[in-house]
Amino acid sequence: MKDATDTDQSDDGNDGNAGGRGFELFEYYPEWDAPVTGAVPVIENQQAHRDFVAAVDPDALLVPFIHARQIANAGQSMAEWLPESVDRESVTVITSMTVSDDDLARISWEREVDVISRFRPDYHVPADYPVYGDDPPEQRLENSMQCAVGTEWVAERLPDDVGVIPLIKGATPRERRVCELQARYLRAEMIAVYGGQYFGAGGGGGRSRLIEDLEAINRETDCMPTLVIGSLSPWVLKETPKNVVAGAGLNAWRKAVTPRSSQPAEMRERFSQLCADVDEALGLTADPFEDGESTGAGTGTTDDSDTTDTTGGL
Repeated sequence: MKDATDTDQSDDGNDGNAGGRGFELFEYYPEWDAPVTGAVPVIENQQAHRDFVAAVDPDALLVPFIHARQIANAGQSMAEWLPESVDRESVTVITSMTVSDDDLARISWEREVDVISRFRPDYHVPADYPVYGDDPPEQRLENSMQCAVGTEWVAERLPDDVGVIPLIKGATPRERRVCELQARYLRAEMIAVYGGQYFGAGGGGGRSRLIEDLEAINRETDCMPTLVIGSLSPWVLKETPKNVVAGAGLNAWRKAVTPRSSQPAEMRERFSQLCADVDEALGLTADPFEDGESTGAGTGTTDDSDTTDTTGGL
């Protein structure tokens, strides 16, 4: 990667749902099947980020491979790295190969399996390959196929308790199809799209092109639950189609929370507001067949897109 309405009860008996799309009988809601929904903060291997996790106790988080490798090479799994105040069973941890192209070129599939097997997340986004809109079509197709083949190779060798979230690569339906078929074959619970590249160099096309491709993927996968990596911005997520049920990013939460200069209570309040804004932007609808409250009840924001992950910094 280049440096990812309220409804009222009606007479027919359908219940309204504040802050979501509203519950319609026989309608499919992809968020009900997704392992993660809403805001997923990207977490790096630095103390300020660990303090943030301890303060807010997020439902889910995403760790880029480079940082997972640092932790694993220090002899720790994710469960051991998490702050003691965080219940390991209550947080869904995802690792992702959506790292810089230079780093990606130096990571073999074997090394990927080794690190992730020691780190032990709940889910892994494997085998990324660079695919950009201004690449030659034959190169885009080749790298999309490599991503699909690598995803299966890695998935077959990971521990049984590590699930896979396949990446969908490609700028055209033909290019994406191999990844989409692979996701079906692997019976994946969720797929991922790297949104960050749409806002950088390489023929990204910005928010409008990202939304266009997400709408196409929605049609091509029959609304398979989708995680957008590289965007935690409600400004971007509010335009996404129904298949998008979660966004993962670094800049949006870091800008909102300012972990190095905030107290735990302040971090909790600010992150809670960001989560509410993301839920509202996505229009998430609570599953009426499970206990719990709807997650979409915030007020909207116009934060900038969250498109780049960095090492160090705040």
